[in-house]
Amino acid sequence: MGELKVTTIKRWIRRDEANGAWWKPLLGLSILGALLVWSARRNVQQPTYEHVSAKLASADIGNVSIKDVDGQHVYLEGLLPSEEAKEKAVETVLATKCGVLGSSALCPTKVIVDDVKVVETPKVVVLPRHYDSKITIGKDGAIHFVSDVPTEADKATLISEIETEFPGATHEITVVNGQPYPQYNEVRTRLLAGAKKLKPGVGTLNSGTLTFSGWVNTEDKDYHASLLGAFPEHFTGGTNSLNLNEAADACDKQFADLLSKKKIRFKSGSAFISKQSKKLITNLASIASNCPGIISIEGHTDDVGKDDMNQALSQRRTAAVAEALSALNIDSSRMESIGFGEKRPLATNKTAKGRAQNRRIEIRVKR
Repeated sequence: MGELKVTTIKRWIRRDEANGAWWKPLLGLSILGALLVWSARRNVQQPTYEHVSAKLASADIGNVSIKDVDGQHVYLEGLLPSEEAKEKAVETVLATKCGVLGSSALCPTKVIVDDVKVVETPKVVVLPRHYDSKITIGKDGAIHFVSDVPTEADKATLISEIETEFPGATHEITVVNGQPYPQYNEVRTRLLAGAKKLKPGVGTLNSGTLTFSGWVNTEDKDYHASLLGAFPEHFTGGTNSLNLNEAADACDKQFADLLSKKKIRFKSGSAFISKQSKKLITNLASIASNCPGIISIEGHTDDVGKDDMNQALSQRRTAAVAEALSALNIDSSRMESIGFGEKRPLATNKTAKGRAQNRRIEIRVKR
């Protein structure tokens, strides 16, 4: 039987041929993967930018915008008034749906706010202030109200109150923006209540101080005193300057009775008081010393002569009477002298008797 022979064949392979067998396919896959990632990032990045921008604009967060978008990472920049606003911006971005490839998924996965600065706006503190009011009751019954108020609504309310409490009253109401002290309306209500009982007079609320001046009937004087008690904080009551109508009425009657019996005599055409009126002046001073308020001295003439000369003469004569009363310790600041000339006759100037009646001095308490 013949011998079996085994033959071994060796094949030498170059090293570069062996290496090429494994890395060339991987290189292709790597390039393909990179292209896919790049394409996917482009597909997400642009919609993310657009949708997040729209979301920030509609959210009205403040001065913040997109600085950059890196895939699903959103970088913000801008100025915001607080850390709360900063947190809201992040929440808004993370809640954005982009609708990429037909879906409605949330596209941003991370928000970077390193370039968002917080600049807090200083808080504006509005300090309370006083609102002033003044109501004037004329001796003819005319009423005028002047006031400033904080809002248009307060203006409408006040006008309604005035028209209800004081029919026919005139008013000047000015809106001055601000914050009134608490209980402002309560104190203003006291002002209106007190003014209703003035006959005549003035009620004021000035820098938080409430006061009344003028004339009241006896039964109402204590009422006004009660209005100035127990004020809320930031308000107070001043000193009332109120006179009694009954006291003034009594003085007016005494002056009228005395001057109806005797007249103050002057030298013809002059303001020199004759000696025979000395006692009368003394009696008038005695009455005036017990009268409240301002004493009004009024002079009148007949129509003989020129109007302007009669006017000037009546004025000089009233000044002379005031000077005579002042010499008898009647405070000059409590007197006023007014010359009316021939404008207010009591009788006809066509007769001597009538002209004599028209030449006169009248004294009364001013109200």
